[in-house]
Amino acid sequence: MFLENSWYVHCWAHDVPGEGRLLGRVIINQPVAVWRDEQGSFRAVEDRCPHRHAPLSMGRVVGNNLQCMYHGMTFGPDGKCLHMPLLDTPPDVRIRTYPVVMQDDWIWVWMGKPDAADVSLIPKAYGISDPTRPMRSNSIEYDAHYQLVHDNLCDLSHVDFVHETSLRPATGAYWSQSAPRIASKNQAIRFERWFESADLPGSPGETVDAWLAYDFAVPGVFILSGARFPAGTAARLQYKEPVGEEPIVRNIEQQAVTPISETRTAYHYATGLIGSTAEITRKLAERMDVVMKTFEEDRTIIEAQQRIWNLTDSSAKKVFLPQDKGPFLMRKLMERLINKEQRG
Repeated sequence: MFLENSWYVHCWAHDVPGEGRLLGRVIINQPVAVWRDEQGSFRAVEDRCPHRHAPLSMGRVVGNNLQCMYHGMTFGPDGKCLHMPLLDTPPDVRIRTYPVVMQDDWIWVWMGKPDAADVSLIPKAYGISDPTRPMRSNSIEYDAHYQLVHDNLCDLSHVDFVHETSLRPATGAYWSQSAPRIASKNQAIRFERWFESADLPGSPGETVDAWLAYDFAVPGVFILSGARFPAGTAARLQYKEPVGEEPIVRNIEQQAVTPISETRTAYHYATGLIGSTAEITRKLAERMDVVMKTFEEDRTIIEAQQRIWNLTDSSAKKVFLPQDKGPFLMRKLMERLINKEQRG
């Protein structure tokens, strides 16, 4: 089951083509096409012509209208059919339109009841277009249920094992040897932790205290901020959040999990490593390929996990460990919201 009354990431804003074209994606089993009108505003419609169900994303934008390139049926921005060849009066049909917002360089589409769309529910991210905060972005897809991707992002102790030769040494910390502070926060789960005496990437022999905090928000949005400080900072601050402290270097992440179907999931991610000096920035930039590689490593283990789940009886018991607190809280939050929506 999926949560419908929620904003989902359709794509990166730069993925939407110009020149009268559309971009079609599937979100929670619904085909959705995004396009720009003559004013440059984003619009989202059902990617399905009511004639023979050809994808409208294979059509073209004509002014502010859409034309299906199978038989020429044309629709206005409100979804109403305006023209059909061989008919003096167009059919009284309408395609579904969706609320759509561009925020932080993501295109967000509201998949539920249009009158319930609330822009304030969109989690705040960083965006990738700020030149003072460079980030690299990409999108991949998993042959797996979205909840398995959620579990992965809500339990980063797997870094020591899945990313043993990539992200683990690049972060300079051991993720499975201590537990983060975890708390529910509105429609998100909050994770905070310190890593003491972690290695400083790019500076062999130098150790730092690393602060890491991230929110995993409904319906599957991961926003992380990390910072490295001189050794001893964590103890000096009594292991509290380093408010007002100037870091040596910091990193930021924004990632979005978008269910395509019960068996396939889209993943839109961006990573940024920002140093306080040009030299540190250069060294960290050299390691960004390592950071990007970790997403492929995640996909490999999660798709393998899904194949075993498919062969496992649903009544089979699973061991519950301390590492499962974050995934458990996120699953319960999603379950509560979906059940509330179903009752409503």
